[in-house]
Amino acid sequence: MNEWLHGLGERRKYRLVAVPLVLVPLFVVFALASVGLAWLGFLIGIGPYVLLVIATYLRLKRAGLSGGWLAPMILTINFGPRWELGNHVSFHPMALLWLLPVLLAWFAAERADDANTKDAIS
Repeated sequence: MNEWLHGLGERRKYRLVAVPLVLVPLFVVFALASVGLAWLGFLIGIGPYVLLVIATYLRLKRAGLSGGWLAPMILTINFGPRWELGNHVSFHPMALLWLLPVLLAWFAAERADDANTKDAIS
């Protein structure tokens, strides 16, 4: 399990895992919230979200970036416009700020010393 988690620090593996970890819980949470079962959506969506935070941390660490970039994923900031999408669902555009570390991890290059170490081992 530990090797699998640390393997998520590689850019190729992170990209494969990040897309479903972002999209699937969002669809589940919005679908269940729209019928009044937001608590069930939270219970189903929290596991993949925690895994996404861990994978993003490992990816940022491997790219040589600070783990402080995870702050927008953990802290919520809801100001600005708010749109009601249904009885139990509203949308704050600032809520998309949590995707910033995911995008940063998606595009961040490998740290140069990691690439040299990998080549030296091969």
